[in-house]
Amino acid sequence: MTDIVWELVFAPGDSKLTTASIADAATATPHFTPDVLGGYTLRVTGNKDGVASSVFVHIEAIDAPVFWRRVSYKPTAPSAALNASTFVGGVYGAAAVKEVACAQQSHELADGEEPTSFISFALATARAGGSAGDVWEARLGQLLGSRMPTWTSAGSAPSPTMMVT
Repeated sequence: MTDIVWELVFAPGDSKLTTASIADAATATPHFTPDVLGGYTLRVTGNKDGVASSVFVHIEAIDAPVFWRRVSYKPTAPSAALNASTFVGGVYGAAAVKEVACAQQSHELADGEEPTSFISFALATARAGGSAGDVWEARLGQLLGSRMPTWTSAGSAPSPTMMVT
């Protein structure tokens, strides 16, 4: 059996979090809630049969929008998936982004004015899972767990995520 230990090795100067703030720190699925904006670095160590190995996890708590915003688009790059959707304003993996596509969005004004259209840039995800080198961001106070994000066109937001960098 593998022994797993998570520890908080760095938090922003105003943070009150410590290693004891990490729930389930002896499992593969820990979680914690950032208390101030900034970077948090954790170390996870696995030990099996006397052989230990450690990796670092970096989480950035950002001042992100309160609401998720769905962006649907047809990627312009031939290698990108067609009719993809993604979500802006929450947890994401920068290294999981493969293509940058141009998207056209329409918005109908509440007072009955004509809909307006505009062009914006959207990110097409290359894969649902993360990998070493990914950087993850979350809203302040958002619970961070160890589930992989899911990028869908069904209207649901990605799961909060803690990933190894």
